[in-house]
Order: sequence, then C-alpha cells, then structure tokens
Amino acid sequence: MDFDETQSFGLDILLEFLEVAIHCILHKRDLYPKGVFRQAKKYGVPVQMCIHPDVSQYIKDILESIKRLPKNSAEQVCLVIMDKDSSPVERFVFKLATSSLVSQGDRFLYDLEQSLRSFLLKLNVCDSLLSHVTAQCSWTVHVTTKQSSAEKMNMTQLDRGFPWVEAEGSEVNFDEFCVVPIRSLRSHFFDIQLFVQEKST
Repeated sequence: MDFDETQSFGLDILLEFLEVAIHCILHKRDLYPKGVFRQAKKYGVPVQMCIHPDVSQYIKDILESIKRLPKNSAEQVCLVIMDKDSSPVERFVFKLATSSLVSQGDRFLYDLEQSLRSFLLKLNVCDSLLSHVTAQCSWTVHVTTKQSSAEKMNMTQLDRGFPWVEAEGSEVNFDEFCVVPIRSLRSHFFDIQLFVQEKST
C-alpha cells in the first residue's frame, strides 16, 4: 500500500469511527428518545446507533462532505450541544492530525482497531464525567478547516444540496467553560484527541 492509498484508507477508517462516535454521543447525552436507537457492535464494543432515517442521513452527509475536503485540511470536527435558547452548553471536539509515524499499512491495522476499541469504551462512559444536559437540547456539527478548503467545499456541496455555512459567533464562543479530556489516539494512519468544552455553571 503506497502513501496515497494509506492516506485514503486511513480517512475511510477515521470517518467510519466518527460516524459511530457521533451516534454514541447523541445516545449518551439523551438528545433523542432511547427508542430510536438500536444496539450494534463496532470494534467488539456494543454501541447505540440512531435508526431515525433523517438523523442517520444527516450524519452521513456531514461525513461525506468531510471526505471531499482537500487532504488533511479538516483540523477539528465538533459536535455542539445547544440549549433551547440556542446557546452552546457542550462542545465535543475531535482534534485531528496526520500521523507523524511511518505507516506500514496492514501490519498496524490490529493495533489501530484495539485503539479505536478503547476510544469507544471511554466514550461510552463519557456521561459520568459530564454534567447533566437539560431537556429540549439541539445539536449541530462544526468543522474547522482552512479558508480555501471551506470555500471549495461550499461550492461542491451547493451542487449536492447540502451546503455548509459559517457558524454563528453564539454557537462558537463560550463565555466561560471547563475542559474535560476524554481520550487521545496516536496511530500510523491518523491522530485524534477528544475533549469536551463544558459551559461553566
């Protein structure tokens, strides 16, 4: 597997992981009734996946948009939880980076799977580390990228009927918040650091 193939393969794995992670957060933070989730298994870990078609498709559209970005231009993927007044109360931040390790392809797939398994296990108990989220919350996804990449993505996504827009300041800025580290992962394909910015009460 050459360098470009390794990068493409790593991106597919990353996006697959982010899809499961987003569903897990929606379940753990009680953003939808438990009845719209069904148990599945990923990396040997029981996970909850939302079966509402609009929610599932929205998440897939988000990840497909990220896939179409220029290589290595997505710096952060954030799931932002907002209260009934559209004020952010939590931000799950997936900080992404290209791997600085020399990739050896398939040899490291087992290690990566075990790392992702540990990541999901930690994510499954994230609610024990965070404050209770009140009812009537909504959520959105922010992607931090370079300006040139954002412009290119917008042009592409307008044609696909799924345009991205610049996030409003009220969705981005916390007046006061604390940071709760969740998990970090370093692999031969990509690096991820997950932390939660939680609004101080």
